[in-house]
Amino acid sequence: MTRKSPWDDVTVVIVVHNSESVISAALQRVKQARRVIVVDNASHDDTCDAARRALPTVEIHKMDTNLGYGRANNRGFALAATEFVLLLNPDALVEEGALETLVAAADRYLEAAVLAPLLYTPEGRLEFYTMGFDAYAPNEETAPPDGDVCTGFIMGASMLWRLSAWHDIGGFDENFFIYGEDVDISRRTVQAGYGIVIVPSAIVRHLSGKSSPVTWRTRWRKDWHVSWGRLYNIGKHDDADKAVRCARHQLWLFGFRALMYTPLFRFKKVMRNLAAAGASLQYLLHRPTVS
Repeated sequence: MTRKSPWDDVTVVIVVHNSESVISAALQRVKQARRVIVVDNASHDDTCDAARRALPTVEIHKMDTNLGYGRANNRGFALAATEFVLLLNPDALVEEGALETLVAAADRYLEAAVLAPLLYTPEGRLEFYTMGFDAYAPNEETAPPDGDVCTGFIMGASMLWRLSAWHDIGGFDENFFIYGEDVDISRRTVQAGYGIVIVPSAIVRHLSGKSSPVTWRTRWRKDWHVSWGRLYNIGKHDDADKAVRCARHQLWLFGFRALMYTPLFRFKKVMRNLAAAGASLQYLLHRPTVS
């Protein structure tokens, strides 16, 4: 297939929450897209004004409350009508030629629902994770692949979706608030018979953890949802009883660690372990309905 410009067939969706410090740079890298949609998760800083200054044509949809990562992205995808949608974190910078490379790969691999670049930090550290097709925990790789690779997992920071496949798969499971939804949608993509392809010749720079300011509250939220999301994925894709056993183990383990760190005044570790223990308790008390 010959395209006049791959950007004409792409809508960019970026979910933001207090992302004032990074959104301008991200938008400058995708201004050629047919549409750029920013879904604002109730930011209380200057994120939306910064986005408008960086890209006057940007479409901003402000949410009254923080819906979480998956729900907000679902709202953005629902507005798209192009063949492809580039899901992009506000702290991800698309390198020159990366989008064109991903669209060209999509034209080669018609069975692929989603294609992803390789992620590198600004310092050049590789962020590359793989996962077995029937697994629910990704593994970090230390070296880039030699060529395009079909995998069972795709990181949420940057991915090019074929919109028809996204709708067929059903988008993100909205039981997740943040963390773990990429594992879940990867599993469902494979189960639906689609491919997931990593294209190493497409590069995106990922300013990991810079989407929102880091505070005690955001640290707690991350540790809580990482723990809860792991349990939910186990219950959904593996076995409900196993998830309960894991939750009980985590409650005991992280609770014990929090107690051990308290007299040592290691308050950051106390908080991290309390958050994980709290998520485990929440899972045991209110097991979510799998969707």
